[in-house]
Amino acid sequence: MAVGLLLSCVGPATLPSPGSAQTDALNLTLTDSESGYLLGPGDRVQVRVLNEPDLSGEQEVLVDGSLQLPLIGTVTVAGLTPSQAATAVDQRFSSFLKYPDTTITLLRGRSLRIVVVGEVNRPGAYTVSPNQGTTGERGFTDVNATTLRESVPRVTQLLQLAGGITQQADVRNIEVVRPQPFGKNATFRVDLWALLNSGQPDQDLVLRDGDSIHVPQAETLILAEATELGNANFAPESIQVSVVGEVERPGRLGLPPNTSLNNAVLAAGGFTAQADQAQVQLIRLNPNGSVLNQTVAIDFTQALDTNANPPLQEADIVLVGSSGIAKAGDDLAVGLRPLNLLLDPIGNIGRLLRVFGVDF
Repeated sequence: MAVGLLLSCVGPATLPSPGSAQTDALNLTLTDSESGYLLGPGDRVQVRVLNEPDLSGEQEVLVDGSLQLPLIGTVTVAGLTPSQAATAVDQRFSSFLKYPDTTITLLRGRSLRIVVVGEVNRPGAYTVSPNQGTTGERGFTDVNATTLRESVPRVTQLLQLAGGITQQADVRNIEVVRPQPFGKNATFRVDLWALLNSGQPDQDLVLRDGDSIHVPQAETLILAEATELGNANFAPESIQVSVVGEVERPGRLGLPPNTSLNNAVLAAGGFTAQADQAQVQLIRLNPNGSVLNQTVAIDFTQALDTNANPPLQEADIVLVGSSGIAKAGDDLAVGLRPLNLLLDPIGNIGRLLRVFGVDF
């Protein structure tokens, strides 16, 4: 599950000013053209026309933004998503075929330049080559890069390439600034906590050439206030907590308010034989938008304690890793299966957790 981070970046880059931007919280109202990958010169695609093998095959988007296809010739696809391009091709084929049905799949994307600034460990400009690893400004190659989902880069992937977020990051209000025609910028808000905790795939925005990711600094967090807010749930009957990894019954649990970490592990059936009891991680969204990542060595004789056996809050995530011996022969992804299922629409759970500074 390791994802290489051997990548170089230039110095801090300038983020397009959001003052003139149009801001939209990411949600399902994003149109296909707003949220999807837009084709451009250099993209390699697979064109499949149903029941027409002679009209199908691999094509490259030419420098003028077009595809050169059998029978119909030149079709302009630059600025279209693959599905929109397929519709345009169908319209041309309809003069020759009764019911054309074309599918266009991105095989290898062109290089995209994306800027990451703010509360990340390595801010700078990154050049991303989908399906071909990732290179930085100094030419270092991420030889361990995995195939990107839908062959396109997403917010979580760029944040990981930038070294992950800092402890001061406001993960609920990350902004993606996107250049628009005529000099106007559009700004989309990304809530990483919603992505991690609720599996909302629309939060992991598909990025485009020229996008800038801005990770803001969270407001000052007063510990006493955070504790008070965390407990001021107006006496709920239960809280929802996710316990994943090396426990017998991983998943989301309904527990009484202020249940201790120890009791949450027990409620999930206790540790498996492969569990590393000294490296249990508690992941929590603080009221100011920053993320707590606390490592706890479990001692079931320990009373309720902020450090050794902390009380849990709504939406906490408890991650139990594998011992060193188990890691040699087992894949922790098996223990993360419930959270993987929750986040299945966006894929690699390891990449997402590493954005929050979780290593396993």
